[in-house]
Amino acid sequence: MSLVPATLVGMCEPVPVRPVVHVVVVDAAQRVLLFRTTGHNEVSWVVPFGDVQPGEEPTAAARRAIETATGQSVSHLSGPIASPRRNLDELPIDLYFLCRAEAFRVQRGDHTLVVRHAEWWSMRQLPPLAEPLPLGALAALASHSAWRS
Repeated sequence: MSLVPATLVGMCEPVPVRPVVHVVVVDAAQRVLLFRTTGHNEVSWVVPFGDVQPGEEPTAAARRAIETATGQSVSHLSGPIASPRRNLDELPIDLYFLCRAEAFRVQRGDHTLVVRHAEWWSMRQLPPLAEPLPLGALAALASHSAWRS
């Protein structure tokens, strides 16, 4: 038995799925690396992110997002945690990774963001973010033994 009315069968097209990786980079002092960006004449703060290219593994996309945004390569990622959200034209699936790193200065990468500034922020004093982070799920992932090693 179909739940789609007979008059709609064949009329609906599938909504494309577009995975996006977000990488929360945390240093030994538990600070988060954020980028101040400008877009649509607004200033916002974001973590490194990028689309998952066709045929690309999400972990590879996360590593590419960090290297593109910071000029740094990373070896240890934890995740992903998936967080679907709705959009009328496409269905993005946000995949969040945690990355432990030593604090570093961001080198201008070959990124598409209009980055005005990169800064390490205390978790207690995060600025308003362009998109909320799933902090509860990220904290659970951070407490996992593989993250602490």
